[in-house]
Amino acid sequence: MGNNFSFRRKQLCCSNDEYIEHMKCTNDCLALIILNDIKNERRLDMCSTLTFDQLWTISLNIHEKTNIVSCCSLNENGWLIVDVAETRLIHVTNQGYIKNTITYTPSPHYAVQFDNDTLAILTEQGINLHRIDSDGEFRL
Repeated sequence: MGNNFSFRRKQLCCSNDEYIEHMKCTNDCLALIILNDIKNERRLDMCSTLTFDQLWTISLNIHEKTNIVSCCSLNENGWLIVDVAETRLIHVTNQGYIKNTITYTPSPHYAVQFDNDTLAILTEQGINLHRIDSDGEFRL
C-alpha cells in the first residue's frame, strides 16, 4: 500500500540540542513549546499555519528538567501555559507578552478551552472548570 501523503510546507527545525516538547494549533497559529536540553530552558514559539514562519518567540522561564509543560489557546486572547513543576499557569498574549502568572493549587496538569467561555484544568484531584471573560481573563 502506497503512501499518498506529501509535505507541502517547510519543516520546522530546532537546533541539535532542542526539541519540541508540546504543540497546539488554532486556525491561524501553531504554538510550539521548545526545550533546549543544554541550557535547560523553554520557550514558546508562535508560527503561522499558512507559512510556518515564526511570528514571535518568548522565554517561559521554566527551567525544571523533569517538568511537563503544555499549552492551550484562549479564544483570541492568547495562550495558557501549564507549568506542572511550579504549579502555575502562565497567560501569554497573542503578541508574545506574559500577561499574568498564577499559582494554581492543586497542581495543574493540563488545560483545555471548550465552548467560547469555559476553561477546564486537569489537576491531580480532578477537573476544575472556570469561566473565561470576554477579555480573556478567567476566574479561579
